[in-house]
Amino acid sequence: KKYGCKVTGITLSVEQKALAEERVEKEGLGHLINFEVVDYRIFARRQDNQGKFDRVISCEMIEAVGHEHLGEFFWAVEQVLKYD
Repeated sequence: KKYGCKVTGITLSVEQKALAEERVEKEGLGHLINFEVVDYRIFARRQDNQGKFDRVISCEMIEAVGHEHLGEFFWAVEQVLKYD
């Protein structure tokens, strides 16, 4: 809202997406923020997401992914971050 950042959020929950979209619309930020129901691994493998993002913010993903899949999670984050 303050900085005009464009934001893409991903989730596996249809209900969570609907609630997030409702809150975004209520704040009048629909032109800046969008959500998608997709697994982070699929999202990271999409060619159009490669190196697309300046930042990645993860909420509770470490716990959801589990220690045995941390390498794969951080690989996915690395794929979508812009190259230096």
